[in-house]
Order: sequence, then C-alpha cells, then structure tokens
Amino acid sequence: MLVGLACTKPVPPTPAAPPTHEEVRFAGPAFTLEGTLHLPPGDGRVPAVVLVHGSGPQSRDEKSPGQLGMTFGFAVPVFAELADGLAERGIAVLRYDKRTCFAMNGCSNAYPGPQLNVTVDDFAADAAAALGFLRDHPRVDPARLVVLGHSQGGSFVPELVRDEELAGGVMLAAPHGELADLLQAQADTVERLLRESGEGDASVRAKVAPLAAMANGVRQIDADPASIPALAGIAPEFWTSWIQVQRRARSVAPGLDAPLLVLSGSEDRNVPPTETEGWRATLAGTDAQVVVLDCVTHAMNCWDGEMPGRHVDARVVQTIAEFVGAR
Repeated sequence: MLVGLACTKPVPPTPAAPPTHEEVRFAGPAFTLEGTLHLPPGDGRVPAVVLVHGSGPQSRDEKSPGQLGMTFGFAVPVFAELADGLAERGIAVLRYDKRTCFAMNGCSNAYPGPQLNVTVDDFAADAAAALGFLRDHPRVDPARLVVLGHSQGGSFVPELVRDEELAGGVMLAAPHGELADLLQAQADTVERLLRESGEGDASVRAKVAPLAAMANGVRQIDADPASIPALAGIAPEFWTSWIQVQRRARSVAPGLDAPLLVLSGSEDRNVPPTETEGWRATLAGTDAQVVVLDCVTHAMNCWDGEMPGRHVDARVVQTIAEFVGAR
C-alpha cells in the first residue's frame, strides 16, 4: 500500500559550512606582512592560491573604483571577492596588503611609512614570502600551490612559477608588450574616449598630455636610467625594474614546466585584450590556457555597455577555480 508515503516529509539538505577567514601575519623580506587567509571547511589538505596586486598602493581587498576613462560609482573589491569565490569552491586563498599600502593610504596594518627606492622586484619578493607561508600551512597541499597576479602582478607570475616550483600560475589582465607602448596605448584610449564624448581639442590635449609624457619618460629611462631623476615622483630604478620584469616574463613563460592561465576581458581599457593575444602568440605550443571573457573589465566585473556590474564576474572565478582544481 502507498498510504504511508503521504505522511513522509522530505528532509532538507544540510547547508554546506561557509569558508573561514583568518587574519594572518608572516615574515616578508623587508618587514612583517599582514593579510587574510580564506580556508574551505573541513580538515583535509586543499589546493591554494596567493593573490598578487596590480600597480599602486593596493590593500588586500584590491578595491577598484573603475578603469581607464570609466568610473563605476562604486568600488569592486576584486581580491576579496575572488578569495571568497575560490574558497567556496574548495581552494585556500591568501590575500595580503601590498607593502606600499599603510595607514596613510587606507590600510589598517602595522606597516612602516613610505618605502624608499622600492622596485617591482620587491613586490615579487613579497609574493614569494606569501607563497612560502602558504606552502607551510597544515591545510594546504604544497603540490597544488598556484600564484595569481593581477595586472602589474601578472608580470612576475612566470618567474614565481619557475623559482618557487609551483603547480601553475594565473596571469589576470597581465601586460605582454613593452611598458612604454602600453602607457602610450592608454593615452591613445583616453584621447579617443574624450573625443567620442565631444570634448574640445584643448581639453583633450591637457588631459592626455600627462599620460603621453609618462610613456615618453619610460622610454627615456629605458634608454638611459640616469637621464631622469624621477618620473611621476618615483625613482627611475622602479621603472627600470618594471620594464625588465615584463621582458623577463616573455622570455621565461614559454619554457615553464607548469601551466599558465592567461585571463582577461574584452572591455579592459587598462590592459586591452590585444595584450592577452600577445600572450597567446608567445605561449603557442605550450599547455597554457589563454581566455578573453566577453564584457569583462580591468576590475573583473562585467560592463554591458550600459551599467557596470557591482561584483567580479562569476565566469572569472569559475575559470580560475577550474584551472587550479585541475593541477
């Protein structure tokens, strides 16, 4: 008889436990670095990712209020959302305050004040320290450790993958060509956007001139580092290190034993998808994945031409999670 089944109530599924967040401190090459560690529920070892910042004094959240020539009206916490999304998919994530982000520019940490003569190589050394901290964590499988660099941070991912013997690397909106050429392309983009909006010639020239001057300054420093005492208030050593890191990336990446994921968006104005296509050519014949997601901006949200999304696009998180999970 089936009468008894009419009284049976379905048992609701037990909701999955959310990831945990831990405030952590670890030794960096210059001073103690501070960050947040996202851990999936459970006790077993899991794959893990270190998030490495783009240019500027970025916090562990890496909040982005817009991109070149475009203000969102709100800030997308790129790293905070990436970390939450990856942890929900079973991946441990460490995000930390960049050494140039301290109380003066919005970070609540115990970092000292401005760092004199800092270079991009210093940022890479900090990332290596973060990888070392995460590798030794009892919840992390050291054989499945991956580094993710956004924008500027993507430039030294290939060297970190090689030097730290990682399972892979993710280059998120990473530049490919020469730094001066990218800066000039940004100046050209701003000029085009201003002219499309109907702005007058004098105003356009005034707004584009600083970007063009920076591109020319980088070329001059590249030719003769002693020719300019500072560019945008920053010592030439910094610019030289950035130029050289990007050149080394193009040389190192094709010979890596571990795979790379190069991921960007079609609506990125800071590092346009032509840069990602440059990586596609450089990495041809390797097992790298090169992906350009439709409508995604430099802040990893989606802009459909009318309204920018308020969050990191879910396809970005899923693509990275699948890459890390396959290591």
